[in-house]
Amino acid sequence: MDLTVFIIDNALYGVILFITYLILNKVFVRAKIAKILIPLYIIKVVCNYFELSSVSALTDVTLIGLFITIIILNEEKVKKLLKRKRTTKTFTSSSESERKVLYQVVDSAVNVLSSNKIGGLMTFEKNNSLEEYIKVGVKIDAPIKAELLTTIFYPGTTLHDGAVIIRGNTIEAASVYFTPTTKALKGKYGARHRAAIGVSEVCDAITVVISEETGRISIAMDGELQAVNRENFVHIFKELMESEI
Repeated sequence: MDLTVFIIDNALYGVILFITYLILNKVFVRAKIAKILIPLYIIKVVCNYFELSSVSALTDVTLIGLFITIIILNEEKVKKLLKRKRTTKTFTSSSESERKVLYQVVDSAVNVLSSNKIGGLMTFEKNNSLEEYIKVGVKIDAPIKAELLTTIFYPGTTLHDGAVIIRGNTIEAASVYFTPTTKALKGKYGARHRAAIGVSEVCDAITVVISEETGRISIAMDGELQAVNRENFVHIFKELMESEI
């Protein structure tokens, strides 16, 4: 085999394996599948070099079987991903002035909740529809106002335990409960934080969490939780909301 062709062939094979690993690791499992992929890749390179076609074919079959097994073991998550619905871009198609109002209102509400250590959970719809959650929550359908948000989460009110869902500049529903994440988290996190991560694992929504114990502000997106301070909250929130517009 020509050396140049050999190098290019195996380099591309390695790139494809690496991209597949990143996708599987992020979307389906956090398992250390690299421990399996790396030895298989080495075997594949050796087989190509010595032109061992039978073993090379067996390696390909093993890799395909591995990927299928991972998908089967994560069947429920696959179903959730396939059920994602794209909705009208109510936020991304909004005007600059409407977005500015949203950022100001949310920043004001978050500051009040954080300063007074009042727990809060706000989920902002982006491209994936949250209609299935809105239907089971308490319908609000009101223009977003800082006073309304802080009132909803005030301790003792009927709706303060769940999340509010915001579509565009409208509070669609309150007292919404998300399936919490099941993955292990470093540090001490309560039900709100787990719910925020849980919903971010199955859609592209941005969820803001305020801890009732510490007043700490966090933002959940793509299955990850990011702690932010009051000073840079609105800047980070704006960046995340406008990403991929």
